[in-house]
Amino acid sequence: MRIGLCLCFLMMISDAQAKRIDAAVSHTLFYLQEKGNMKAYVETYWEINPKSIYFVKTDTNISARIKTSIIFSNDSGVVNEDHFILQTRPVTSIAASLAQSIIESHRYMMPYGKIKMQVLLTDMADTFNHYNYTDSFTIARHDASTFYSGIELLDTAFSSQIPGAFQKNNMQQIPLSSNFLDENRNRLYYYFELYHTDLLSPEDYPLLQELYIARKTEDPPFPAFLKRDTITSKEAKDISPMLGSLDISTLTSGNYFINVALVGTHKNKIAGASLFFQRLNTKPIAVDSAASASIDSAIEQVKVLDLRKTFIAKYNLGQVRSILRMLLPVSDAIEVQTINGFLKNPEELYMRYFIYNFFSNINRKDPEKAWNEFTDKVREVNKLFGSSSTPGYETERGGIYLKYDKPDERVIVENESNTYPYEVWQYNTLRTANKKVSNAVFLFYKPNGLISGYTLLHSTVPGEVRNPNWRNYLYLNGKGSGDNNARAEQYIGTR
Repeated sequence: MRIGLCLCFLMMISDAQAKRIDAAVSHTLFYLQEKGNMKAYVETYWEINPKSIYFVKTDTNISARIKTSIIFSNDSGVVNEDHFILQTRPVTSIAASLAQSIIESHRYMMPYGKIKMQVLLTDMADTFNHYNYTDSFTIARHDASTFYSGIELLDTAFSSQIPGAFQKNNMQQIPLSSNFLDENRNRLYYYFELYHTDLLSPEDYPLLQELYIARKTEDPPFPAFLKRDTITSKEAKDISPMLGSLDISTLTSGNYFINVALVGTHKNKIAGASLFFQRLNTKPIAVDSAASASIDSAIEQVKVLDLRKTFIAKYNLGQVRSILRMLLPVSDAIEVQTINGFLKNPEELYMRYFIYNFFSNINRKDPEKAWNEFTDKVREVNKLFGSSSTPGYETERGGIYLKYDKPDERVIVENESNTYPYEVWQYNTLRTANKKVSNAVFLFYKPNGLISGYTLLHSTVPGEVRNPNWRNYLYLNGKGSGDNNARAEQYIGTR
């Protein structure tokens, strides 16, 4: 009873306590040498906001306990799993409990192939307070090639030989569980590994390693954020750890990649790796005009304003996540990657800024008007294509509707002989990001057992699904009916 009263007391005095664990989870893929072969392992790390969990006071201290389950699986089932209770550091005051950093890191051996990862955190003081994270990745075999590990962002690193979860190569390396670098971080710390330079021929040396920040993975580096290192044949080894940092005090707000490339003496690219991150920097340190131009010319600026006075303020975190999913069909490749990063590692403030700026780019004078027009279209899509299990904006027809608006003609064919149910959408004139397309056609169909609805089978629009063999899928016999009166033949034919 005494513990329960203390728990209620803590809940009342800390109005920042959340109803859901606020956590950020990430992982990086590394390899180690074992019996002549490279074995993969995943370094998984996460951070918990102490204000989002419940601390219990006993006679001597205050602490919280988090039930932790980490499960890795593939098509054959579970390949590795871990279950334990994470207890926070016992402290003697409420202020100390809410101020502590709760960071954890574990390493797990992995087989090759596609892996699904799940991390479930449950507050032992309130089992309804939990956090569930899922992700998937593919582990490739690299027994006889030179390659890089993933790139891991670090909060900090310092020399230490004390064993522990963060100890690596006689260094304590505290990982950064989120790929967001705010204005309080003026250095980007990184760690990665280079494998099997000992397998290269002497003609490849000396090697040039370039580490740099760019707008995209294949873009040239910004000169102000480029580091070059030479690797000689004397330094060749099976595993080469690479730890370092970049000064990002002049890096303006925006979306970026940190890239590393290994180039041979004949200018041939031998290996490479990339990691997406976001930067929020409202007051970047001034740089000379040439360097500034090399950065700002490629970066979309992030507005920083009081979000409490904008349309996004009235939505909770769950609704913000749903809004991001609504934006996926109408986003470009970089925006899609940003949104997926947010959905994996929620950072509420930056998610809200992203949404506000998305609609500000559509209507700078009145972003809320652009948002309202978009939500009207989402409601229409949900009504037309949604189901009890799937909102309309997550269906393929709904995505095309949001992206290109209502078709000029929509032909619904449910009972045509020798075909699956299908729809043909025609746009007299359709605008893409690069060009105007006349008489654009989309073909959706619903094969047997497809509960989630229609899928896009073929389109004449550049950048969308193009399948010249659409007849093999649409017709039950895989050949077509030979009937030129079929609606699909009339609208598509050989297009």
